[in-house]
Amino acid sequence: MFGHQVSFPPLFFSIAESGIETNSFFSLAHAELYMVIATIFTQFDFELYETDITDVEMRHAYLVPYPKWETKGVRVKVTE
Repeated sequence: MFGHQVSFPPLFFSIAESGIETNSFFSLAHAELYMVIATIFTQFDFELYETDITDVEMRHAYLVPYPKWETKGVRVKVTE
């Protein structure tokens, strides 16, 4: 009972795998994201919704700058 050894199958596939194929897929994914974002911003009109300069200016700086704590970030409304 105590002499039984449990073996796990080796992990052949990893999320953080590197190689030519993986880098190509990341490049294609980034290109597709750029195209989608560009299409959204060229097809629709946006206006700021309850947002002002205090929502984006730096209030706290620990290791990276942060806006004020109670901000909801930059919010936009699609007008068309």
